[in-house]
Amino acid sequence: MSHQLFESPKDFLAAGPLSKEFVDLKRDIQVSGDAIISHLPPRLAKWDHSIQDASYLDSLVINNEVNFLTEVRYSRYGKMALITNEDVVSKIHIEIISKILMGNGFRYISESELGEPFRRRDRMNGDWFHLYFDYV
Repeated sequence: MSHQLFESPKDFLAAGPLSKEFVDLKRDIQVSGDAIISHLPPRLAKWDHSIQDASYLDSLVINNEVNFLTEVRYSRYGKMALITNEDVVSKIHIEIISKILMGNGFRYISESELGEPFRRRDRMNGDWFHLYFDYV
């Protein structure tokens, strides 16, 4: 993956939460997430709209196993989205999710392209994942 994508991504909150671009992004997040929910087994997907102090705006929980919380995270930057802990998600579900995201104008980024898996808590602050898809 080219890191050019991360050089100066648009911050959709820069113009404020009432700006048209931010309202449009939130609508696109809801539409794509609802489509993901409708294409996955019912027990898997649910919204988590309680994101605060993060570089991402919304998350869709797609698996909540004992050891790993797997989510689709929507960054506030560059209309990017990824799946956390994607190595424990079936390839079929990743294909479904990535196709829906891209069909709704999101740049799907494989977590593996950003470095280490999300579940490592000793990640280096300032890595690509932390900057665009994690709590700050």
